[in-house]
Amino acid sequence: MDPVAEVKRATKGKRFAAALVDLLLIPLVAGIVLGLLFVAVKADEAVRMIIMVAFNVAWLIIRDAVGSPGRAMVGIRLQKTDGTPVGVGTALARNIHLMIPLVLLLGYLVEFIALLATGERLADRWAHTIVVEK
Repeated sequence: MDPVAEVKRATKGKRFAAALVDLLLIPLVAGIVLGLLFVAVKADEAVRMIIMVAFNVAWLIIRDAVGSPGRAMVGIRLQKTDGTPVGVGTALARNIHLMIPLVLLLGYLVEFIALLATGERLADRWAHTIVVEK
């Protein structure tokens, strides 16, 4: 039996609300906090860029492999299409296009449009993941 057929897919609205928290609110707040920290310690520009990229990569992996506050708030969760939990490798594959500094803005825009249009991120297809109701 197909594990995907046995679960209730998360709605577009819930996925969009979770994305607003996880991909806009949390990075915005973290960016402000890190920015203030950089000013306080007078961090070099190269160091700031490395830290910001590292934070982005870590956040995207943690939110998919461990859990996301946005998804928890709206009662949905990410899993592989076979019903198993998402690990670090799948989280990396699912978000690789959002981790590349020169590509990430376009990647976020494309993913938001795909989410609104289809209820799925493009990355769900290539990473074989699905967001379902808890």
